[in-house]
Amino acid sequence: MKGWIYRYRAGFFRMFLVTVLISKYLSGKSLLIREWVVLCAILWMCVLFRVWCAGFLDDACDPTEHGRRLITSGPYSYVRNPLYFATFVMGMVYVIMSGIVYAMLVWIIYFVVLYDRIVVQYEEEFLETRFGDEYREYRKSVPRYLPLRLGRWKGGAGQFRLKEGVRNEISTFVETAGLSFGFLLA
Repeated sequence: MKGWIYRYRAGFFRMFLVTVLISKYLSGKSLLIREWVVLCAILWMCVLFRVWCAGFLDDACDPTEHGRRLITSGPYSYVRNPLYFATFVMGMVYVIMSGIVYAMLVWIIYFVVLYDRIVVQYEEEFLETRFGDEYREYRKSVPRYLPLRLGRWKGGAGQFRLKEGVRNEISTFVETAGLSFGFLLA
């Protein structure tokens, strides 16, 4: 079950966003252009951050694949799950764009249940099985989402590749562009 949820996690996120967009449309709430511009700027910073994070990954890091090496450099030297942190921030921005206050609570619960309790735990179980003590030491030294500790992990495995980052996040570019305008027009 966890593997299935892991595999379709992006689809669940998109379903949530479409639900929020439809709710915004039905509520009739409008968004000022200056608010929309600021919120879009935050969204696009998150997209660029995701490209940076994804640029350190390759197909071999996917728990549904083989996971040949543990990535511990770049953003992964500060937090273990920077992509999910960006997903959380993007979800919050879309909820703010909707103007529907209760949706913020729904998003937080949704994120905690889907990502924190299922997806991340599935990944961590895989990584611990695959990398053993190397991953346990990394997990002990690097926080999950927020860089609350000073300094960074000294391991440094992995190298940034812009092409890989863009390739991995092309759907994020498309959905961010579409949803940004969708929230403006709804």
